Amino acid sequence: MRVWNDATALVLYRAAITAAVSGTFVLSQTLAQFFIAGAVGIVIGIAVGALTRWALCFTNETSTNIGVTLLAPYAAWVIAEAVHASGVLACVVGGIYLRQYFSAVAPATRLQARAVWGFVVFLLNSILFILLGLQLGSLRSAIQSYGLVNSSGMAQL
Repeated sequence: MRVWNDATALVLYRAAITAAVSGTFVLSQTLAQFFIAGAVGIVIGIAVGALTRWALCFTNETSTNIGVTLLAPYAAWVIAEAVHASGVLACVVGGIYLRQYFSAVAPATRLQARAVWGFVVFLLNSILFILLGLQLGSLRSAIQSYGLVNSSGMAQL
């Protein structure tokens, strides 16, 4: 459910930006955009997953297989964003599709790929927390200038 929430947030953010720039908001158009972005993201994820599976079937080298699995989510995201679809859903659906067929890859490749992906997740989490930490200075100054009660109220909005 978390993935759908992320996709919802991204579509609503685009709708809010469009409404702020144009000065108009059409609910039916936003709902249609939401469902189209989700559906197209899912289709792109399945297509990229199938293409990745096909590529993995033709390679026997561990490094190449791992490189393909690292490139696939990026490709799904870029393609989905290029057509204004949900990149989050494209990546996740592609990963789920590929995971069903990953047993066709050699066990040694799976072990090495798990280690590589574990490192990538660790690295991305580290970068995320560093970026969050960099925002603490501006957050502290905002709390001092607006007060704790006003800042808490704005945060809840």
